[in-house]
Amino acid sequence: MSPEEIMKLLNRIKKKVNNNKRLTHHEAIALALIPTLSQDHIAEKVTVEVCELIKKYTFTDKKLKGHICFIVGIMIDRNITDKKKQIELKEAISMTVNRKLIRRLVEEENKDILKEKDRIIAEKDQKIEEKDQEIEEKDKKLKDLDKKLKEAEKITKNIIMNENIDDAAKVSILSSVLFIN
Repeated sequence: MSPEEIMKLLNRIKKKVNNNKRLTHHEAIALALIPTLSQDHIAEKVTVEVCELIKKYTFTDKKLKGHICFIVGIMIDRNITDKKKQIELKEAISMTVNRKLIRRLVEEENKDILKEKDRIIAEKDQKIEEKDQEIEEKDKKLKDLDKKLKEAEKITKNIIMNENIDDAAKVSILSSVLFIN
């Protein structure tokens, strides 16, 4: 194919992809062939454009996309001299192939683990709530006891300070008050 024919085919495919139109089977395969048939002076530009199209296009046949990406990956090594650019392009075409699949697999693998984690968290939340209730009950009892202690302290002071009661009666009264409560 001449460089003009290659660019014409590439532009036709690019137009379809940009307009969200379906590619024919031959056009999809052409995505892999265009970088292999390109002459050296346009090979890098054409390879980059093909990678961008692969990234943008939604393939219905994932196997076909995998084959195209494999061939284009080889052409990236041949046509792109900048190693960093090679890595970027390979990641771009392979990530679009694998990203959804990997996400789905990870979600599927972790579904049971996440359910178990949620169950454990719910159990621990229940235990924490029960402990909080116990603490509230004990705190209420402590406040009640503190109130009674202050009342007993007040009564004790009143008895001790009362000059109308002799010391023997004070001891008797205080003994009965302290041991009753």
